Amino acid sequence: MSILRHKNQKNNIQDKTTERISKIKKKKKKRKKSKVNNSVFGGSVLVIVVLTVSLVLAVGGISIGMEYYGIGKTDEDIRFNIPAGSTNSEIADILVNEGVIKNKKLFMLALKFEKPAAIYPGDITLQPSSGYSEIIEKLSQMRESYKTVSITFTEGENLLDIAKKLEDNEVCTADDFLFEFNKNQGFDFENDVDDNGDMFYRMEGYFYPDTYEFYVNDSAGNVTKKLREQFEKKYETVKAKIKNSGMSLNEVMTLASIVQLEAASEDEMPKVASVFLNRLDDPDTYPMLQSDTTTNYIKNVIKTEADNTASIEHYTECYDTYKCKGLPAGPICNPGMAAINAVLEPKKTDYYYFCNNLKTGETFYAKTLDEHEENLVKAGPVSYTHLRAHETKANLV
Repeated sequence: MSILRHKNQKNNIQDKTTERISKIKKKKKKRKKSKVNNSVFGGSVLVIVVLTVSLVLAVGGISIGMEYYGIGKTDEDIRFNIPAGSTNSEIADILVNEGVIKNKKLFMLALKFEKPAAIYPGDITLQPSSGYSEIIEKLSQMRESYKTVSITFTEGENLLDIAKKLEDNEVCTADDFLFEFNKNQGFDFENDVDDNGDMFYRMEGYFYPDTYEFYVNDSAGNVTKKLREQFEKKYETVKAKIKNSGMSLNEVMTLASIVQLEAASEDEMPKVASVFLNRLDDPDTYPMLQSDTTTNYIKNVIKTEADNTASIEHYTECYDTYKCKGLPAGPICNPGMAAINAVLEPKKTDYYYFCNNLKTGETFYAKTLDEHEENLVKAGPVSYTHLRAHETKANLV
């Protein structure tokens, strides 16, 4: 029995040993398989990375080539001035800012390769589609100065007035200007302009009144760019105030345009703004602003420029503050900074009416309709009321 037991024990030990060896072999096999899988995965990732980098370099190379040769770029004439004494780096910055080129480093490399004898200052017209080599060639040529004209635009002018003034001064045609100015030009502030679909001129109100110097017989695109740059600079100074006002940019500019035309002077603007804001804050009692300046815009702009009767009727409803509730669809002129700030920082009043004496420029304010009618007597026969009561008590004009 002891011999048999010994044999059984021996057999058990062999079986366990065999089983253990088998498990070890399986583990090694699994590890080996795992290593092979990891190797294949790692290789695939490496291939993907290499292909991606190659693609990026290829696309980058194509993009740089297209930029250098002007492929896919506009052939629009861009007219500007290079100041005397400008360095090559400063000239490259001007070209980038004017939209002639996009890659300053590439241009500087091109200058080293082309080695022009000189780059002359002065007025020049370039096309982005020309490519860097041709641009450098034109920069290295002597040029005559272009004829310029200085035009002053006053606060309260509308886009139609401005367009006619540009055409009268032979800068560009009125139609070209109106077309270009009412298009998006890629400026940041344009993203804040509310396009409610009912504005007669989408960018009415976004022309900053100032004195500008233009090239004679320039393109409307160049003119618009110059004007947009100036407005964007001014907008940055009040952007935070507009955001804190609780009003949209379009609402601020629309009310500012009304205040610009309604107020007898800049000093009166904060009070005049308060009258309109008080009305807007109490729409149940004063659902309509009733400003005669909007009626004038309909008469002088919409009725003269609208395509057909249906358009006239539509825009009249959108701009007539004796019919529409609250603010009209958009600005009715291009206000100055005083009017804009008056809307953003109005006087604290409880006035709902005002009228002006056209001869003296004095403004009379009232809390009630009765007080307003008394003010009309004080203002005299040359008085002009900018607000009619929405009540049918009297025709106050």
